[in-house]
Amino acid sequence: MSMEHPEKQKNAVKSVVDQVMDGIISQIIDGTLHPGDKLPTEMELCKQFGAGRNSVREAVKSCRPTASCTSSVPTAPL
Repeated sequence: MSMEHPEKQKNAVKSVVDQVMDGIISQIIDGTLHPGDKLPTEMELCKQFGAGRNSVREAVKSCRPTASCTSSVPTAPL
């Protein structure tokens, strides 16, 4: 049994959104995707990362400002 603080234990496990975002960023770093490329569709990303549609959407939203990701799925204007 770990004597580590519970808050640190909770932070050690990455959310699905963070895992998908890390995967997308890793693909940019390793050259599979290039900055400015359109991402695969949501369904393709779901299959690739074994994640749900909402998790993939959140990951794409989160990585846009940091990694210049763009989606091939049109978004509604704000």
